[in-house]
Parts: sequence; C-alpha cells; structure tokens
Amino acid sequence: MRHLVDGDKSVAAWLAQENDPRLNEIVANLLEVVGQERI
Repeated sequence: MRHLVDGDKSVAAWLAQENDPRLNEIVANLLEVVGQERI
C-alpha cells in the first residue's frame, strides 16, 4: 500500500517486480475505487 502514495511509476515498478496477476487486479480495483471517491 505504501507504493500507492509514491505515485504511478512506483506502483508500476512494484507490480512488475512482483509479477502476480492477482495483485495487478487488486491494485487496479483499488485505483478505480480511489478515483471514484475523488470525483
């Protein structure tokens, strides 16, 4: 979760390093929820 506050590049690098499709899906869902709350 700490990578989310570091910005998109940090999140992308972390996801690439982890190489876990489930984690990619979880982060995508989190980003969608956060985006909806900002509207």
